Amino acid sequence: MDEHESIDYPAYAKLPEARQIVMAVFAAVAGERLGRVLITRLPPGASIDPHADGGSHAAYYERHHVVLQSNPDCIFRCGNEAVQMATGELWWFNNAIEHEVINRGNEDRIHLIIDARCSQ
Repeated sequence: MDEHESIDYPAYAKLPEARQIVMAVFAAVAGERLGRVLITRLPPGASIDPHADGGSHAAYYERHHVVLQSNPDCIFRCGNEAVQMATGELWWFNNAIEHEVINRGNEDRIHLIIDARCSQ
């Protein structure tokens, strides 16, 4: 094991639909090594404060977001760009740049986050 090795938690085996999405994204981005896989939920009215991900993990892996659920009033800002990530979309972004999320909508924002080491 090295510092980029991820732990295979039992929950991953219990979510076959998520596993299929993860493997499809991994193939689409020409992944060479799978890193962290997270499912995150941001309730209405909540936010993620501005921050930049640092350290060797952020430098080694590329971060991809699969939007499982969102709403038009949920804004994702990275650097000087702000976007509305729609349900069903796949996004890549440079998480070493300052970013934040503000959910002003009435629905949860739910993302499947996939870190992958990519050759391209």
